[in-house]
This record gives sequence, structure tokens and C-alpha cells, in this order.
Amino acid sequence: MTWWTEPLRRWTDALEIDVVVEHAPTSDPGIIGAWSEQPNEWWFQLDESTRVRFPDWKPTRAMREALGYTLTGGRDLARPTVDRMEQAYRALLELDVHGLVRASTASAPPCIPASEYWSYPGYLFLVRRKGEVRTDAEEVNLSWTQVISDMLSAILGEGWHRELGERKDVVAYLPVSKLEEAVLDLPEADDDLPIIDRLNSVAKLLVSAIAEDAYFDVRVSVSRRIDKPSQIHAGLASALLATRLQSLANTRTSVFGEGLLPLFATLASDEAVDAFWQVLLERAQLPVDAWPEDWLDIVQGVIQANLNISEAARILYVHRNTLIHKLDRLAQVTGYDVRNITDAMVLYVAALLKTQQVALK
Repeated sequence: MTWWTEPLRRWTDALEIDVVVEHAPTSDPGIIGAWSEQPNEWWFQLDESTRVRFPDWKPTRAMREALGYTLTGGRDLARPTVDRMEQAYRALLELDVHGLVRASTASAPPCIPASEYWSYPGYLFLVRRKGEVRTDAEEVNLSWTQVISDMLSAILGEGWHRELGERKDVVAYLPVSKLEEAVLDLPEADDDLPIIDRLNSVAKLLVSAIAEDAYFDVRVSVSRRIDKPSQIHAGLASALLATRLQSLANTRTSVFGEGLLPLFATLASDEAVDAFWQVLLERAQLPVDAWPEDWLDIVQGVIQANLNISEAARILYVHRNTLIHKLDRLAQVTGYDVRNITDAMVLYVAALLKTQQVALK
């Protein structure tokens, strides 16, 4: 917990007053650690991103000074403090997949002020721009900052979000209680959709809306379920892990928990990978480098279409008969027919391993 959590609770319980702790970024250090008055309420800025509002409370000056001193604990809040969220994120960026797997299951002290007051359970949405991002392009980054805030507010609601890292990645928190509102905004929303499908639908809406309205090509990943503040750090790690697995599946969205095969392909030891290829190639007529150039796209397209050849042809932008010819040729040279579920899984894992191998070069 943050230093002001318990003092705030004691005051509000004793005075029987309502309190709202909310995300409220400010670039003005002069208001940090100070009171401000708005119509029918007072609010106190705790740090660069958090404030406490007291609706319908009319405190005396002495009461404000006493509560303000209690909340600050005698600290000079206007003086910059260590940004634990930024530190945590940058540290997670340095981890490999194995490290992110461990971090996604470990508890850690809350790294976000006011997270004790969030509604749980919920999920973190991580939005990252695709490709290289020029951190010195001030005009582009300013446009990004303005656009992403508007988009998140429109789709996820007025919840917590902030930029992190040198690339200005954006992470936002969405309580499950607010998920239904976001899903209802989707066309043909299905009340029976599993939670992962609902989260993926919202992520896809973010991708398309940002692309259409702001011309930014982004990738969106969704964290594991977060039930309490001590799981936020693990949630951030799981969202980054889902992002890493996106590149293997060649998708723009990913939800933690749906990429088990890409995860296993990534975690497999060198010995396991070598053994896999050795056994697989026993049935193949040609070495992998001699397989059709588009075999990766074909396998991933058929898997994405749930082995529906007509749908796969649509995804791959080829005629159905052309795709059937390609599948016959692929079965001939590999010894595996992607139209068969067992063979499809073998070739899909092979595609994941090959994609990973290319990415590491």
C-alpha cells in the first residue's frame, strides 16, 4: 500500500465522507501536495498522476491542512519521486520470455498509486506502436499522446492509463465490471462469448479505431486477470509476454492465456527443438529450406480459419482451387497434410519455430 492509504481511510471513516481516488495527470508541480476547490467539492493532488476528490464536503481550512499533512506524511510531494511503475516496466522489457513467464506468476508490491481503490477483477491493455519508433520525433509523439488518450477514453472509458518506456507504450486498466460496456459497443456483440473472446474483441476494436482515425499501426495485448493490487506487476509482465508471442502468431492482438502453443515453442530448449525437426523431417521429401516459400503463411492461414479451406483462401487472398493445389504440394514435400488436425498441429508448431528462428537472426 502507498503511505497515504490508511490515513485516508481513517479520515473518511471518522468523518463519514465520500472520497474518490482517480487518475489525474498533471505537469504542474505547483499543485502537487496542494488543495484545489471546484464547484461542490475539494480535491487534493497526491502526485503527478493521482488526486483525491471529496464530493459535497465543505471542510474548514484547519481540517484541510490537517488532512493534507496526514496524506503527505510530512513529505514534499512537489519534489520528484521515484517512478516505480516506469522502473518496473523498463525492467520487464529487459527480460527474456523465461523471465516474463516467472514474473507473470509472482506477487509484488503495488507499483501504481491509488490501485488499492480500483475495482477488481480487471485486465491491463498494452498498446504499442509497430516497428521502430523515433523517440526524438516530438510532433509525432505529441500526436500519439493526444490520440491514444482519446481512443482509450472512447473505448475503455475514463479509467486509468499512462505512457511507459522510451517508446511511449500505453497501458490501461479495464475492470471486468466495465468490460460489458466496451463489448456492447461492438457490432453483433454476443452475450455468450467467452471472456478471452470478449477481451480480444475489444483489443481488435482498439487496433482498428486507432488505425482508421489516427493512422497509427499498433499492436494490443491483454494481461492475465488481476484480482488485487499485488498482481498488477504480474499483469504487466503477462501483457508483455503476450506481446512477444504476437510476433510468432503474426497477429495484431493477443490475450494472455490463448497462445499456449507459441509459448511452448518459445520456451522449448535447443535440444527439444533439434529433436522435433529431426523427427518431422523423417517424413519430408525435401529439407525445410526447399519447402514452398509461402508455407508459413499457408499453415498459419489454415489454422486461423480453423481448417476451413474456403475461409483460409479468403484470409490468404487466393482462389480456393489455388489454395487446394498449394496444400497438395505442401503435403507432398513435407509428409504432413495441414487439412488433417493432427498434421496441422505439427506444421503449426514447425511454423512457430521457424518464425522464431527468423526473428532471432
